[in-house]
This record gives sequence, structure tokens and C-alpha cells, in this order.
Amino acid sequence: MATLEITDKNISNKEMDLDDLSDELRERMEDLGFRSFRYESNSNCSKKYRFSFIAWEDWNTDNLNHVEIIYSPCDPETEKGFHTSDGFHIDIIGAGGDWKILSDTDFI
Repeated sequence: MATLEITDKNISNKEMDLDDLSDELRERMEDLGFRSFRYESNSNCSKKYRFSFIAWEDWNTDNLNHVEIIYSPCDPETEKGFHTSDGFHIDIIGAGGDWKILSDTDFI
């Protein structure tokens, strides 16, 4: 459902506010604690898009400041158990199934 709504708008590489969605989808996203999302064309993969969901509530954003839940097919960082850190602020954790979590303790 989200893919259909997003691709009908055909606004790749743009962060979209939840107000850009139908009421039903906006409510679902809010219930999950997301405030916005973006999708990008993925030309290096058989799947068309990469989605990033920007968390707002209930994702420890008081400490982490910025959390993204990212669906990124063909990305080795999504492998379950993957972890990398820049040694300062950014951590990426692979959740499996083409998903990863990016957190940043710095203000972006």
C-alpha cells in the first residue's frame, strides 16, 4: 500500500511528511512512531526503491537524536548481525530481510 501511494506521486529522493499520505497510511505510520520517510531510486538492484523511515517517538530519540529504519535491498549492511560504527556518533545495525537501523547521537 505504501509503495503504491509513494510511487503514484513519483517524487524520488525527497523526504515526505506524513501529511502527504492518505489518512489511513498516516495513522499507521504515526502508530509506528515515524514522522516522515523518503524513498530513493535503486539502480544497482533488481528491486526499484530504497525506503527510509525517520523515527520520531518511542525509538529512544532523546538519546540517539536521529533514528532511521531503512529497507535497502541488495545492501550488505542489511545482513542480520551486521554492525558498523564511525567511532563517534553513527551506528548501523543489520536487521535481516533487507532492513537496517541507522542511529546518530549527533544533531543532524
